[in-house]
Amino acid sequence: MEADAALVLTTKMYEEHGLVINKVVADDDSSMKAVVCHSYAAKEKRPDLFPGYKWPRTSKGNQKNKDGGLLPLHIPEPGWLADPTHRTKVVAKRFFEIQKKGKGYSTITKADCLHMKKYYGYFLKQNQNKTYEKMLAASNTPLEHLFDNHAFCGSWCKRKKELEMLANGEKLTQSYEVYY
Repeated sequence: MEADAALVLTTKMYEEHGLVINKVVADDDSSMKAVVCHSYAAKEKRPDLFPGYKWPRTSKGNQKNKDGGLLPLHIPEPGWLADPTHRTKVVAKRFFEIQKKGKGYSTITKADCLHMKKYYGYFLKQNQNKTYEKMLAASNTPLEHLFDNHAFCGSWCKRKKELEMLANGEKLTQSYEVYY
């Protein structure tokens, strides 16, 4: 239903108002992405518009990917961006799955999981406009922060501010002592 509505809106915006949707922010697993795109079959039939186009294959390479694209060819396809809130939720889910397995499997606590979720969200926000290489280099930030290593932390990290203040001989203020 959501995907169908997105297709109708994208089509109407273009055909009735001449507006093109450049970017859509959605869940990584969104069915909207499958529908609001051009059909693989339609692209193959139009070498004048899509020269050298080949229907995408499955990861094994022996079968064609499912074709769900319904966007007319005269309407430009939007680009897709991942919803950072959804991505944080998906990653955090794995932490909580580990925690639920109990102390025999891992010593991670529910508080650790909640902290990792928060730190991962901060990490995404801090690095959203960086190159892949820089983001990869900073990818351990949430875990390192949990273990009191703040070398990779950004301006969101109150503990890093505390440590910098102490290193400069400054006294900590009440607001810095409450949470980190």
